[in-house]
Amino acid sequence: MAKQLTVHNATINTAAVEVKTLSISGKQVTLAVFRQLRDEQLIADDGTVNGQPWGFVNYHPDKCDGARAHKHYVWQRGDELLRSRVYDVPDFDPQADRRRLPTDFRPDEADRFLDGLVREWINGAVEEAPLTREKYHSRHIGERSLGHMFGFRVMAFASDAAVEAADKKLQADQQRAGLAEKLRKASEPLGRFETAESRESELSRQRESAAKADSELAAALANLDAELDAWGMTYDMLKDELTAAAKAESDRRQRHRDARTELNKLPQLFIAV
Repeated sequence: MAKQLTVHNATINTAAVEVKTLSISGKQVTLAVFRQLRDEQLIADDGTVNGQPWGFVNYHPDKCDGARAHKHYVWQRGDELLRSRVYDVPDFDPQADRRRLPTDFRPDEADRFLDGLVREWINGAVEEAPLTREKYHSRHIGERSLGHMFGFRVMAFASDAAVEAADKKLQADQQRAGLAEKLRKASEPLGRFETAESRESELSRQRESAAKADSELAAALANLDAELDAWGMTYDMLKDELTAAAKAESDRRQRHRDARTELNKLPQLFIAV
């Protein structure tokens, strides 16, 4: 029966040619003993290391030959020895699955910033519309890129309240433009098949449509205001919050890379077949 491998009976022995073997009570560890080690994550999600790594074993106990490049490390946490599969390239980097670009960053802070940007646009503080329209429709698309920050693309999703407010602004703008055109034509001579009454009727209907659109926009904007005001943050604060979140993500990704750089310096540990 294979003896249990622990930090108390496990050692690393170095031969004359710098071959390091993983041993238990003076005997080289076998594959059966290595497989008994629990597989737990060595590199945490935040890029820090969960314990003390000893080295890697050139053996794949989990039938992972088809997986992307990785190593199996032996590591220590307190009095416990564990093993962990560590991919050579972090999940978010391009080489992980043959992507050409790093994985997008999609934080809640980006969503909040986009909602704030929509309000700024509705209130006239921002000229360019922050959301694009669906083709052949007046409905806006809630997802958009906020550009590249710290080497990766930041994606945001506008809330239902923000999309609704953007839609209502577009409709109000269209109705106002229609009213302006009716008012312009009101100063022109009547057309061949037009009467003063029909012209006034059309103008009245357009005024009503424009007033209704403005009312709906005001209601939608009030809903968006309530959502944003609940956060207690100004637009500049939302922008700063997003920048800080992107910087933290950049630091997290770099910690993952640095951890792998340090792991690659560790020796291979030889075990008995």
